[in-house]
Amino acid sequence: MDTTAALASDILRGIGGEQNILRLENCMTRVRVEVQDDSQLDIPRLKALPGVSGYVKQGEQHQLIVGPGKAAQVVDAMRVQIAAGGVKPDDAMARTKSEAKAKYKAPMRDALRKLTNVFIPVIPAFIASGLITGIINILKRPDIVGDVAVHYPNLLGLMGIFGSAVFAIMNILVGVNTAKVFGGSQALGGVMAGILSRPQL
Repeated sequence: MDTTAALASDILRGIGGEQNILRLENCMTRVRVEVQDDSQLDIPRLKALPGVSGYVKQGEQHQLIVGPGKAAQVVDAMRVQIAAGGVKPDDAMARTKSEAKAKYKAPMRDALRKLTNVFIPVIPAFIASGLITGIINILKRPDIVGDVAVHYPNLLGLMGIFGSAVFAIMNILVGVNTAKVFGGSQALGGVMAGILSRPQL
């Protein structure tokens, strides 16, 4: 068993097994789990797992910090193990639908959480864009780096393309993430975002 699968298995045991799962999802860095019975969670064990760098409880959601890119891999591995055990995540959610409806009576909180999940995956792209733009501005300062901008205009132009690329496709990224969060087709989400941004409309 590889490290990702082992971590997924350990997390499942730490949260009380697949039968205790109400909702299982991830963001860029965290495995996010909502459970039926908090008393079945072994929080100290979860915090001590190799590969888990932190634990946060936000509302009814338990969040395990596992690192950028790793969260999606761990959640995928958890879903595979749940399915192999004969209980699919969709089945678990359907089985506890009535409990979930009774449990979540704060629509504003749920709406804000979904909105946050739409934009969190885009944040690294904005950070990279800002860093590149900052470097460009420094390279344009003759009092700091001399005549770099004069001698290498093509380089600065290329960096400018990299720095502004996220804004060219930002609507597509938001459309894809929105569809993912709300359970729709990610491809159609991107297409709809592209259609809505057309100047002809």
